[in-house]
Amino acid sequence: VREGAVRLADGQELPADLTIWATGASAPGLFAKAGLATDRDGFALVDQTLRSVSHREVFAAGDAATLERYPGTPKAGVHAVRQGALLRDNLAAALNGKPCRLRVYRPQRRFLALLNTGDGKAILSYGPVALWTKWAMVLKDRIDRRFMARFRRSGE
Repeated sequence: VREGAVRLADGQELPADLTIWATGASAPGLFAKAGLATDRDGFALVDQTLRSVSHREVFAAGDAATLERYPGTPKAGVHAVRQGALLRDNLAAALNGKPCRLRVYRPQRRFLALLNTGDGKAILSYGPVALWTKWAMVLKDRIDRRFMARFRRSGE
């Protein structure tokens, strides 16, 4: 990618007034190097308790992991956020050293996605519906601020 053009793998150049680099998550090579079970893209393969299917002492969540039972689950923030509390609880239970039942993650089928487009608008998608509006950005900002407020220290 350079100013004014994008060069393809075969050497062909495509002129471009604007290039938007939008990529998905990519797995670090660490999982495979460590001998963990991975999916075909190199993400840690985990069960519904977020435990590695090959190394029971290892947990992974969010974009780093692929659920063995639900391999098509998108690498989306909504899943990472929901997995966070479950991961915390399951790690605490596993470190306790006593036999316990770990919590199970079940991904929701549909979820709200909001993408800031940098122009005061956002793309909202939910199932088959997609909208690009200012009110979607207002909603995104409200959700993000409420989420981040949970992590403020007292007095800030």
